[in-house]
Amino acid sequence: MYYSKCHGKLPLPGIFRFPANCHGPSVLLLLLVAEGIDGFAKGSVNFTIGKLIDELKAFERFVRLVGGRRNIYVWILALGLILGTVAGAFKLIAWWEAVTAAVHLARVARHCGPPNSECTPLGPIASSRIRN
Repeated sequence: MYYSKCHGKLPLPGIFRFPANCHGPSVLLLLLVAEGIDGFAKGSVNFTIGKLIDELKAFERFVRLVGGRRNIYVWILALGLILGTVAGAFKLIAWWEAVTAAVHLARVARHCGPPNSECTPLGPIASSRIRN
């Protein structure tokens, strides 16, 4: 029987255990916050420009290819299961999403910053969509 001060008594196999210093809740919090920030960045581009963030430039398409998404997460978890460290794979997923969110946020700031009038809600792309 596995016991720690964070989890109590849980019948978990060794590969599903977090260390006794209990990083599980903080890793989950990191994943949820990063996913929220990433969703905000994607949504702000869609709201202001009317395009998906992946349609802006080639770099964004590359980030979509390797960024934090379900298919990447499945591969990381499968590799963690094969190697016997699912907890480590979960930590990697959380950090992968945090890096993806940071890249998306930086790209949104670059594309939709104050000097660029194309990204304002009444910019040329959005205003042409309103007239149609």
